[in-house]
Amino acid sequence: MLLLMLLTSLGLAPEIREEAYAETSSGVMIGGPDSLKEGVNTENACLVHYGDRYWYVIGYDREGVAAGSGEITLLSKDSIKSTPFDKNYNAVYSSSNLKNDIEAYASEKLSAGERLAIASRDLSAINARQQGDLKWWFENFRTVDEVLDNPVQGAMLWPLSAKEASAVNANIRKTGTGYWLRSLGAPEYKERYWYGLEEFDEYVVPAAMATVWDDGSVDIQAEKENTTYWHGMRPAFKLNKNNIVMVSAASDGKESEEDGTLTEAGAVTEKNLKLTLKDDVHKDFYVNPCDVVPGEGGSLTVKYRNAIIGENEYISAVIKGADGSIKQYGRLAKVTSENGTATIKGLPTDASGKVSLPEGDKIYVFNEQYNGDEKTDYVSNLREISLTGHNWVFDDLKWDSQTGDVEASYHCSIDGNHFTTAKGEYEIKDIAPTCEEKGKQMQILSISAEKSPDGKAHSKSTKLADEGEPLGHDYKAFLGFRWTGNASAGYSNAEAIFGCTRDYSHKTYVEAVVTPTVQEPTCTAIGRTLYEANLSADKSPDGMNHGEAKYAKAKPRLGHDWGETTYEWPADNSTVTATRVCK
Repeated sequence: MLLLMLLTSLGLAPEIREEAYAETSSGVMIGGPDSLKEGVNTENACLVHYGDRYWYVIGYDREGVAAGSGEITLLSKDSIKSTPFDKNYNAVYSSSNLKNDIEAYASEKLSAGERLAIASRDLSAINARQQGDLKWWFENFRTVDEVLDNPVQGAMLWPLSAKEASAVNANIRKTGTGYWLRSLGAPEYKERYWYGLEEFDEYVVPAAMATVWDDGSVDIQAEKENTTYWHGMRPAFKLNKNNIVMVSAASDGKESEEDGTLTEAGAVTEKNLKLTLKDDVHKDFYVNPCDVVPGEGGSLTVKYRNAIIGENEYISAVIKGADGSIKQYGRLAKVTSENGTATIKGLPTDASGKVSLPEGDKIYVFNEQYNGDEKTDYVSNLREISLTGHNWVFDDLKWDSQTGDVEASYHCSIDGNHFTTAKGEYEIKDIAPTCEEKGKQMQILSISAEKSPDGKAHSKSTKLADEGEPLGHDYKAFLGFRWTGNASAGYSNAEAIFGCTRDYSHKTYVEAVVTPTVQEPTCTAIGRTLYEANLSADKSPDGMNHGEAKYAKAKPRLGHDWGETTYEWPADNSTVTATRVCK
C-alpha cells in the first residue's frame, strides 16, 4: 500500500479501470447459429436437442452433407423406431410406410415452432427401369440421390439417400442398428434358379432398397421381400439459419435470476446444445425503443405491448457487442399482462450516473418462451432500445397559407413510426440580381438550431417572382497569369486572368504574348531561359498593361577551363608570378 501511495504521488501509479459489466461465474453459454459449425460432420460434431431427441449437425451453410446456403442439416443421433420400408413390397418412397411414419413423428414430436423453422426440401425421382442394367445398379447405387418413380415435394423430415449416407462421417453413420435409406439399391429384375438339370419357374425379385447396416456400411437389402423387413427410421432435416436467434448449452445454458439483472454470457463450448427460435406466436411483440425511463443504480425501464401471457413466458433482454456476439443475457420478469413495463437493472454507468455501454454495444428486449433444459425456446424479434431517447432526423419545412404558421417535421431514426414537429419562421426576402442571374423575391422558411429537435438549423427557399435582369460581368480585377508548361521543360504560352468585380469566382482568360530570352551558362553563372508574358492595355479588359516573368530550363555552370600556366620573373629573380587564363 505504501508503494502504491508513493507511485501515486509521483504520477506513476498504474491505470485502474472498472469492468464494463459485472463479472459472474454462471454457466451461461449463448452464441449465434455459427456455434453449430464447430466440427460439422465429424466425430466432434455438435448435438442439438430438437423435439424429443438429439440430432447431429452434419451440414452447415454449404459445408458437410446436404446443406445449401443458409441451411443447417441435422441427422437423428439414433434410429427413432423400427419399421418396414413398406408392408406391401412397395419401393416407391412417396407412398411408403416409412414416409408416413416419418411424417407422423414430425407432427407428434415437433412443436409448431420447431416445424416452422425447418427448411423443407423436394426429393427428386428416377425411373430405375430405364437407368442401365442390373450390374450398373449393384456397382453404383451409392451415387444415387433420388427416390423411385414419384418425386416428393416439400419434405420436412426425410431419410438419407445412399449418396448422402456415404458422405456422412463414419462414426456418426454407425448406430449399432441398421436403418433405411430412401435410395433404390437396384430395380426389379428377373432371375432363374437351377437345381440339377431342373429349371425353376422364372419370377420377379422386388426392387432392392439401400440401407445402412449395423456396422455403418452402406449396402443393399436385396432379398425377395426386403421392403417388408423391419429396420430403423433415422431421418434428417434442414434448419433455416435465419430462424435461429440463439444457441446455448442444452443444460443450464441460459441461467437467469429473473430479477431484472443480466448475466454474463460466455462462448458456447459444450457439444450438447439447444436452440432459441424466432416464431410467429410472438411476432406482434413491440417495445417503444425511444420511451425508456432511466432509474437509479444503472436501471432502465421500458414499455412493451402485445406480449404473450403464459407459464413459461418472459420479458427478456440481451446486450450484443459490435460484432453481434451476445455479452449479457437475462429474463427480466414473467409476463403477467399483455401490455406493461419491464426494468433492466445493474447496467454500467458513467460518472454522472447515466447508463453507458462500451462503444458498439446495444441492448435488445424481447418476449421469450423459456422452456428449460433440453427444450427449444421461442422468441419474438429482438427490439433494440435507445439509451438517449429519440434521435430526430429533419424531414421538411412547410408553410400554412391559411394560418401563416411554419412547421418543421422530423422522424426518429431509431423507430420510423415516431414523428414530431416544431414551429419555424417565415420571411420574404428580395435577392438582388447578380452577374448571371435575375433578381428574385424569395420565400424563406427556417428553424434555428435552438428550436430544432435535432439541434441543427434548417431552411427552405422558394422563388416567388423575378426582379431585374442579370447585371452581366465586369472583368476588371486582374488576378495574375496562368502558364502552360513547367520549370524544367519551359513555358509555351500564358493567359492573363481577370475576375469579375462583382464576384471573383467568375473569371475570364486573355492570351498574352510570351517572349523567351535564352541566357547561356558561363563559368560562374547558370544558364536559363527567361519567359516574359505581356498583355497590352488595348487587349486588357481593365485597359492596363500587365506582365509577369518566369525562369525555366536551367543549365549548369560551365566551370573554368584553364590554359597553360605562364611565369613572370623580375630582374633580380627574387619572386615569380604564375598566371593561368580561362579559355
